[in-house]
Amino acid sequence: MAVYDKKTGSKLFQTNLTGDQFFSGLGVTGEVISDPKTLYDKTSGRFFVHIIEVSFANSESHQLIAVSNTSDPTGSWKKYRLDSVITQGSNKIWLDYPEIATTTDGFAWTGNMFPFSAGNTTTAIFATSKQALLNGTAGTVTVFTDDAGRTINVSRNFDATQSTMYAASNNNTSSMKLYAISNFAGTPTVQSTDVTVPSYIRPTRNAMGPNGHAMDGFGDARNFTSSYRGGFLYTAHNIMSPDRSTLGLRWYEFDLKGWPKSGTLPAVRQSGNVIGAGVDYHMPAIQANKLGAISLIYTRCSPTLEAQVVYSARKKSDPLGTMGQPVLIANSPANSGPQPANRWGDYFGLALDPSDDNTFWGFGELAASGGLWTTVAASWKISDPASMVTFGAANATAVTGRIVSGTAAVLSQIDGITLDNKSVPINGVGQITATEVTYNTTLVSGAVDLLTLRPSTNAPSAATQQVYVWNWATGKYDLIIARPGNQNTEITLADTKTSAKYVKVGGQVKVLFRTVMPLSGGVQPSVYTVKADQLLLAGLPSTP
Repeated sequence: MAVYDKKTGSKLFQTNLTGDQFFSGLGVTGEVISDPKTLYDKTSGRFFVHIIEVSFANSESHQLIAVSNTSDPTGSWKKYRLDSVITQGSNKIWLDYPEIATTTDGFAWTGNMFPFSAGNTTTAIFATSKQALLNGTAGTVTVFTDDAGRTINVSRNFDATQSTMYAASNNNTSSMKLYAISNFAGTPTVQSTDVTVPSYIRPTRNAMGPNGHAMDGFGDARNFTSSYRGGFLYTAHNIMSPDRSTLGLRWYEFDLKGWPKSGTLPAVRQSGNVIGAGVDYHMPAIQANKLGAISLIYTRCSPTLEAQVVYSARKKSDPLGTMGQPVLIANSPANSGPQPANRWGDYFGLALDPSDDNTFWGFGELAASGGLWTTVAASWKISDPASMVTFGAANATAVTGRIVSGTAAVLSQIDGITLDNKSVPINGVGQITATEVTYNTTLVSGAVDLLTLRPSTNAPSAATQQVYVWNWATGKYDLIIARPGNQNTEITLADTKTSAKYVKVGGQVKVLFRTVMPLSGGVQPSVYTVKADQLLLAGLPSTP
């Protein structure tokens, strides 16, 4: 595992995810350490690392999991070694090909389960409390199996208030099996449903490069990545072109329709194929940003073209089911040379920059000399955030605390001039500030695709920052996010589906910016002052 500075590309930290280095002291004994996964959980501001440990000699299967103690991945970590063997009568089965994801209160990993000697294969979901992992305990892990599943892929989550985790499994050539994992803070539950999708042809061969180089990109149609945001699930997999001449990609956007709580079943909102003439496309990863743009990263190759990493994308305003032409990210640095089929594409991934929730960061594989491979990372933007309209505060008042300096007028830009709210003690709770900010916008209720808040404050890191938006339908504030007090990344307040209840007819929006410094051993903490340099509202009007 390595950590790089995204601006300079400089390597800041590197370690091996093995029992004698990063995971030392956990009693790691397995002869196989493989399939590493990482993610950044924006809600907690922590990094998660996961890798499998398997001992075929002892019939043992463990998951090595680490959680950073802060948002700095070069610092200290909490580390765990969790048993993942499933017993079928007298037979034991082990976990392979994992994926990980988080929600507001949950952490889960999935895998394909194989017998050490005898037994049946299956797929499994392992669910536990995210808060327990953050606090230094593994919590209680609940296991679910599905003998009919095919590589269940849990979705990376980008909604700060989303407690249900969704997953997808490519069941057959005309349906997708979706899962909903709920109640992580209590006893987790799993529900599933099959959703009809446009039929396709499964791949029947490996992808091909020059010199007879066959890339084992799994000639099947398993889902490789999934992601969730704003009530929609995105996933992608390999397919065969209709004339069976090349490999291609199939991508989906599922409208979850509030399932399972709503009682309404999910459906495909849009899907599309990415197929090239005379070239293979394979191993896709998919992601959607805050502006509704969807992007894919994948391999492009042919018997006359060494493997390339490319991306395709679509804006929200593009016709449904369409995807842009491939854009080259990088060529393989060397000719792979003649060789038998080799493993390809396990670590293709697509993430969003947490600083803007708009920039895509893609990771892919390229061929190197001697039958080896190398990794490339790149970033790109699809939708222009300049299309968002910003609004300064019309009014700001202290609901809790006392304004000691500044007015609403200073909250529209970062200029060192601040609105200062001095905390007050609340019995049994701690020191609190709460500033209510009103915005008079030109946004049209029911016609807003994105609503965000761009804060710049100096709230203490030990405090909890809570942001609420006034719900005009219920006449109450809705909690949007709770995070460490010193975080200043942009906050998504609402999307297309939820913005109508937060934007009043006439355009008014109300936000409550609250900080809580809890009691310490029953003792009130010291008084503090939150200096707000900016609390800027931004909205993206709906595209006709």
